[in-house]
Amino acid sequence: MTPQFTGKRLEFAVTVVGDKPVRGGSLILMLPLKGKLPKVQSTKIDGVAPLVTKIDDYRAGIVFDTLDPGNYFFRATFED
Repeated sequence: MTPQFTGKRLEFAVTVVGDKPVRGGSLILMLPLKGKLPKVQSTKIDGVAPLVTKIDDYRAGIVFDTLDPGNYFFRATFED
């Protein structure tokens, strides 16, 4: 993962190497605003959409169903 925080959004990349898909891949995102879950979407039109879950007031889980080998780019946006 390569994060870049730009105010109210965070852009990050996920790379899956090898020749087999990764199922249930996940990461933990620290929240800049207490209790405010981000909207996470692919920056590609037909990209995969992860599930965003609340862990606690300061962390969210970003869970991917299945990611095939390749490069993926996402944007997490935070509303006030």
